[in-house]
Amino acid sequence: MNNPTKKQHYVPRKYLRKWCDENDSFFPIKVESKQPAKVEIFDQESNPERYCYENFFYAKQTGKYDEFSQLVEKDFTEVENSFWDKLPSVEEKILNNQQILPEEKWLIAGFGIMLWLRGKKYREWSNQMSEDLIKWIMKSQIRMADKDPKFMKELREHGLTHEEMIEFADKEEYKVKISNTQSLRLFESYEQFSNLLFYKYWRVYISKDGKFITTDSPYLDLTTYEEKPNFFGQTFLMRKQYLVLSPYILIEAIHPHNNSGKKFKRIDITGNKGFIHYLNSMLLMNANMFGFHSDKENLEELKKVISFMDSNKEMFISKSN
Repeated sequence: MNNPTKKQHYVPRKYLRKWCDENDSFFPIKVESKQPAKVEIFDQESNPERYCYENFFYAKQTGKYDEFSQLVEKDFTEVENSFWDKLPSVEEKILNNQQILPEEKWLIAGFGIMLWLRGKKYREWSNQMSEDLIKWIMKSQIRMADKDPKFMKELREHGLTHEEMIEFADKEEYKVKISNTQSLRLFESYEQFSNLLFYKYWRVYISKDGKFITTDSPYLDLTTYEEKPNFFGQTFLMRKQYLVLSPYILIEAIHPHNNSGKKFKRIDITGNKGFIHYLNSMLLMNANMFGFHSDKENLEELKKVISFMDSNKEMFISKSN
C-alpha cells in the first residue's frame, strides 16, 4: 500500500489530548516498578504522538508490515470518528446532571470496549491466555504420546525419551509464538461485550476540576475480592471494569445486583483529594507503564500517595479483606 501507517496507536491520540494543556502537551508519569511500587514524573512536558503506539501494532506479527495492519488501522480510525461526533455532548450531560438515555450509556460502553479490545494490555493478556492453554494441552497430550507409534519413533530419532518430553512439558520453560490475529478476532464479539458492560451497575465519579489521570490502559478489567469465582474464574459480570472517560469523569462498572431500577449513579468527589488519588493510583498501577496529566502538581501528590500506600500496604490489605 502507498504511504502505510507505521506508527499505530493503541490509545487514540484524540482521546489522549483531553489531558493536554493549551500547548497540546502533558506530563507523563512512569511506573518504574510495581513490586515495590515506584513511579517517576518526567521533568518536561511531552506530546501524545510519542506515547501509546508501536510500529505496525496491528500486524499479524507486531513490527512487521502487512496489509492486514493497514486495514485494521483504517477500520479503527472510522470507528473512532463515529465516537468523537457524539461523546462530547454525552459527557456534558453527565457533568450537568442531565438524564442519560439508554442509547447514550450504550455509546459509552461501546467506546470503552473499543479501547479495551484494541489495547496493548488486552493483547498481552489474550496472548498469555492462549500460551497457557497451549501449554496445558501440551502437558495433557504428551502423557498419552506413548500410544502413538509414529510420535514415539520421531522421539527416538531425536534421541529423546517419553519421560524427558513429559518433564519438558511440565517445566513450561518455552515460549509459544502467538499471532495477533488471535486477539483481534475477539472484535467479532464487540457488541456482546458492549451489551454486558451496558447492563452493569455504573458508579460515575465526577471531578469538576479535572483531577483524574489517564494511562496507556484507559480501560481496565479487574478481578475483585467481593465476588467468588466459579470453576472457570470470575465472569465478566463478576469483575470490575474502569473507564476513564475524561479528566472529569471516571466510570466504575460493578455486578448488577438488581434486574430493574437505576444502574447509573453519579458521585461528585470534587475536592476529595484522598479518594481521587486512591482511584488514580489504582489506574496507574494497573497500567502497562505510563500515566498522563497536564497538572504536574496533581501528579506529585499522586506519587506521594502511591509511596505511602506501598509503605503501609498491610493496613490497606487488611481493610480490603
